[in-house]
Amino acid sequence: MNPKSKKPNKQRKYQANLALHQKQKRLSVHLSKELRKEYKTRAVPLKKGDLVKVVSGNQFGKTGKVTEVNYDSQRVAIEKIMRKKSDGKEIPILIHASNLMIMELETKDDRRFKNAPAKKKKTHEEAPEKTAAPKKTVAKAKVTAK
Repeated sequence: MNPKSKKPNKQRKYQANLALHQKQKRLSVHLSKELRKEYKTRAVPLKKGDLVKVVSGNQFGKTGKVTEVNYDSQRVAIEKIMRKKSDGKEIPILIHASNLMIMELETKDDRRFKNAPAKKKKTHEEAPEKTAAPKKTVAKAKVTAK
């Protein structure tokens, strides 16, 4: 029996009732190729101050800093992406996190990158060569019966 339901309404309820730390993790965004090589990870949770690029949707190609992160709707407000209301007031267009790519990270938070330098994948050349372990020999004592 599958413990998770396939029903869309139950999936929406599950996502809406997640704890904040789980919602934040679901808001992870892909890194650019340069950042991916530097941090050796594919995606990181989005944070206010990150420089992002829109890779899908009506705002495709636009870049800007993240000004607001809404964990409930999984959407992000970006600095220069605005629309006008009928009364002339400008409001930010909220863009889903899956349509973004991080171009530059906000690095002021020490906790965000406390494990970053230590996380290093071994390549084939760097891996130590395997050598055969010496076989242990057990000396058998001679037992003489009287």
